Amino acid sequence: MNPYNVLLVDQRMADLAGNEAIGRFVNDPARTIILMLSTTALVADPDRVKKLNRDTGIKCHYLVKPIKRADLLGAIMEVTGRRSLEAASAAGVHPSTSVGAAERRSSVPSVNLRPLRILLADDSPDNRMLIDAYVKKTPYRIDHAVDGSIAVEKFRANHYDLVLMDIQMPVMDGYTAARTIREWERTQGLVRTPIIALTASALDESVVRSIEAGCDAHVSKPVKRATLFEVIIAVTDAARNAAGKTEI
Repeated sequence: MNPYNVLLVDQRMADLAGNEAIGRFVNDPARTIILMLSTTALVADPDRVKKLNRDTGIKCHYLVKPIKRADLLGAIMEVTGRRSLEAASAAGVHPSTSVGAAERRSSVPSVNLRPLRILLADDSPDNRMLIDAYVKKTPYRIDHAVDGSIAVEKFRANHYDLVLMDIQMPVMDGYTAARTIREWERTQGLVRTPIIALTASALDESVVRSIEAGCDAHVSKPVKRATLFEVIIAVTDAARNAAGKTEI
């Protein structure tokens, strides 16, 4: 057998469907498997990786599709213990050309991120699972709301540092929810909480409409991890600075 250190395995490959099959595929515990999972697979079985680790004795990690270049490189460097830019160069990836600055920033250790309590309003289980996967092993803690009405109720009942607001939702859409939150903040005399709009549309009119509804930023779907983290850091830092100036 070839001396591979890392195996990238697609979870949907027919002959690798079960834990036992993966155990036969690689019988060397020194190797590491990076399992490539769809969000639907995580929804159906969120403990899949733990089961693989337990049943096969093989150390498995996972990446959620669609897989970004920076996330893949970061996972490989993590499991092999190679964390430097020299390791990236040795792997044939040149950060200055192949990986954008935003993607490199997204792989900084979570210790560099401030703890945030985030309200995620999205009616899609897949989208919620994807965001959950993005913030895993970070100090970000997420509460879920499946429509705008529930998001407003949770926002009124709890303190959040940030709201991620899907625009197209049943019962109450994201635009209405954002306007309702802003009106409630005004009547209560509260400091403005950052809201990031999440929408499939990247058109200028959609961005303008999100801002007019009270959102602070607009991120187009499919949401990239690097972009999401960059915007989260930007809007929460801006809100923190604005609060500091108000206190002075």
